[in-house]
Amino acid sequence: MKIAIIGAGISGLTAAWLLHRRHEISLFESAPRVGGHTATVDCIVNGEQHAVDTGFIVFNDRTYPGFNRLIERLGVGYRNTEMGFSVSTRHRPGDSPGGRMNGHDFEYCGSDLNGIFADRRRLLDPAFLGMLRDIMRFGKRARSDLESGAIPPGQSLGKYLAEGRYGDLFIDRYITPMASAIWSTPTNRISEFEALFFVRFFRNHGLLDVTGRPQWRVIEGGSRSYIPPMTAPFEDRILTAAEVHEVRREAGEVVEGSLARIEPEGEVTRMWEAIETYMERKQPLIIIAGADYGQGSSRDWAAKGVRLAGVEAIVAEGFERIHRTNLVGMGVLPLEFRAGENRHTYAIDGTETFDVVGEPTPQAELTLVINRRNGEKVEVAVTCRLDTAEEVSIYSAGGVLQRFAQDFLESTAA
Repeated sequence: MKIAIIGAGISGLTAAWLLHRRHEISLFESAPRVGGHTATVDCIVNGEQHAVDTGFIVFNDRTYPGFNRLIERLGVGYRNTEMGFSVSTRHRPGDSPGGRMNGHDFEYCGSDLNGIFADRRRLLDPAFLGMLRDIMRFGKRARSDLESGAIPPGQSLGKYLAEGRYGDLFIDRYITPMASAIWSTPTNRISEFEALFFVRFFRNHGLLDVTGRPQWRVIEGGSRSYIPPMTAPFEDRILTAAEVHEVRREAGEVVEGSLARIEPEGEVTRMWEAIETYMERKQPLIIIAGADYGQGSSRDWAAKGVRLAGVEAIVAEGFERIHRTNLVGMGVLPLEFRAGENRHTYAIDGTETFDVVGEPTPQAELTLVINRRNGEKVEVAVTCRLDTAEEVSIYSAGGVLQRFAQDFLESTAA
């Protein structure tokens, strides 16, 4: 059987590796290299070369059983390592007092008791001891809430922590910096994370446990080391820099293409021809989408491409968390259907034009006006998914770069 595999990240590579012995495979990757999140760079330090992972870094013996078996079958070496976490704040003259506790710099390491109480003053510090109690309480309660289904989908981490009455020190000096380090996210955005997703991730990676955590491992020579032995049997079947836009079936046959319909003419053309046509007309576009819009598109360029194509708003049943944030950063307005509603509810078929009525404010109810060809107008209530005042400010400026430019010009003018 001839099989096309699109994407040469770990999932695509594994599929190709499992299928190549019995089938004729072709592996397509839009990037100039394979490996996806695997990204190892060589650095020279004091004359010695070191392989530094900047994407996929570690795996463990509990959460990654399939990957562990794959590594062993490939004969790729690995070694045990530790995952450490520490917080250090240094207070300098002119800083706000938030960087220190009880008039002192704040520092601890979670490796052992000696690291936790690296600053011996914390042994008798009620606030610090309260943070440690909250860490224990959070692990126990979060696990219980997850197992009982007590965390409602969509609830923010900030609201979940507030309901649990966790202390400021636990939030500001434990949960927030840890999450910020894991997801490379600004600390002021952590409270917006979905609590259910957050707790599941912490449970799966042993972060709710104080003891009995999984054994972490690193691949010797950097994570890239597993790719050559994995791809060697089918390296002649890999096509890099080969972007696939669409695969569809016509009369039972698979047809490769990337087609779109230009409205109001109804002309079917290649996708980029349609985009160029709309851009020449300076015609703003809207996307009507399904659930979890943006799933698998967490990189910022995915949202950038949407904006460059002329899209100004997206109405979806729901949004993938990171992609929604990136859309806002590109100046695209995310709108959400009410629960249980979608494009089928209103028989949207792509021949309509749309207007959005209302002032974008955090979680406001706006009106999507559907203008049909027969002159009918349908008004639909949608939720503005600019979830914070900061996001409203970024969107109103036209995106994060425009907002930065405004702030810069205002600061220089002052």
